[in-house]
Amino acid sequence: MDDAERVRADMGAVMATLAARIGAVADAGPDWWLGLTGGVAPDLNMALLATADPVVLDGTMTILDEAGLDALVFLAGPGRELATRFAAPWVGVGAAPVMTRDLTTGPAEVVDGRVRQAGPADAAVLADLIAEAFSLSADDTALMAAGAVPGGVIRAWLLEDGGEAVSALVSGHVDDGVSIWAMSTPARFARRGYGRALLGSVLAHARADGARVGMLGATPAGLPLYEATGWRTLEEWELFTNAASAQFGH
Repeated sequence: MDDAERVRADMGAVMATLAARIGAVADAGPDWWLGLTGGVAPDLNMALLATADPVVLDGTMTILDEAGLDALVFLAGPGRELATRFAAPWVGVGAAPVMTRDLTTGPAEVVDGRVRQAGPADAAVLADLIAEAFSLSADDTALMAAGAVPGGVIRAWLLEDGGEAVSALVSGHVDDGVSIWAMSTPARFARRGYGRALLGSVLAHARADGARVGMLGATPAGLPLYEATGWRTLEEWELFTNAASAQFGH
């Protein structure tokens, strides 16, 4: 398994764990996966295809049609050959950089004392921060919050300043990899270094727990931070959606 295949598999495992935690739909094959939380926003329902087999695409579309869900479908590697097979209402909205960072080299990140792992009592605060940052409904983001368990495969983190939660992040932990999801700093708290401090702290905790590689899919808003903190683009996933996405243009 090469680096790109490993990242695809790890992110699929995180989506499968989230779906299992909230009683939602997940499925996977050797070169594809899907995780459907049932949320209204397409950003909460995802599929990845890394195969050029049109049968796999047709099967994925059937599942989405039967579920009646808006979703994001990513095409990676050989899967990008399927781009011409999408029809209305599905539209291509560009490519998302998939980035990695080697956690075994370079200076270790420093844990910021304002950062802590979120617990069940923080679910509403976590959901509200993510909702505000991405212009999603709190009902949708509550699904993400419900999937997080302290010390589990999916964990949630908060940065609090002056007693107020100002930034949030969800991380996935599979073997020696840590994936970053839902980096969320609402606009009213932006440009104060909160996101950078939170990301660094989560990576520091993960490194202490044995993580050797970080991985994430970058949104346009988050890309400058990741590039400035040592992340490199491994590949790009071509993106299709059938509705307006909070993270990617339609």
